[in-house]
Amino acid sequence: MASPPKYIELRVDVFDRTNQRAQVLAELKPSELVNAILQEFGDELDYLGANPEAYWLRKAREDARPDDQQSLGEQVREGEHLVLEETDRSLPGHAHRPSRLIYLQEPSTQQAYKILWLPAIIGRKDPELPDDELVAVDLTSHPGGSRVSRRHLRIWEEDGDYYIQAASANRATLVRNKGEEIPVPAGSGKERLSSQDIIRLDRSGIALKFIVRLE
Repeated sequence: MASPPKYIELRVDVFDRTNQRAQVLAELKPSELVNAILQEFGDELDYLGANPEAYWLRKAREDARPDDQQSLGEQVREGEHLVLEETDRSLPGHAHRPSRLIYLQEPSTQQAYKILWLPAIIGRKDPELPDDELVAVDLTSHPGGSRVSRRHLRIWEEDGDYYIQAASANRATLVRNKGEEIPVPAGSGKERLSSQDIIRLDRSGIALKFIVRLE
């Protein structure tokens, strides 16, 4: 007769959802637990993405990161307190960190992209074009990505406010919280972004919600 599966009770901080009780299979790898957390909390936290590679777990009591080559049962004790963290990336040259945590989320798929640096380009990676290192949201693999310009939009920060402008002739529309629609200006024009504004990339049908996360 097969042995019954072994479970471990853990406490997990999922950003502002702290001290969440989780009863998990001891045989799970840390990345598998991350994936389960994203599925569980994706509807509650609009800035939470669907890609497990963008997150990792650490042990709260010792700042240690569990090894993904081993099961949780081999590394954590009953009642262990874990913290979900976002994977960081180094800054491109001449870029800086945003003063607050900001994201773009596609509501239809709940895919969220953390904007790790500013100025940030929204589009598609292409090393043959200038500023490729500033592409913070790469939509190449998106089903509508072929209709997104390689340098579609630019987002930056001035005095704590965030602004957007078009970086190509490919149209985009800013839909304000109250439903007002504004064409995203090009050239020297700019529009201020507020949290929960929707950026609609008209030709591709992609819509991205701008999120400023409260800490």
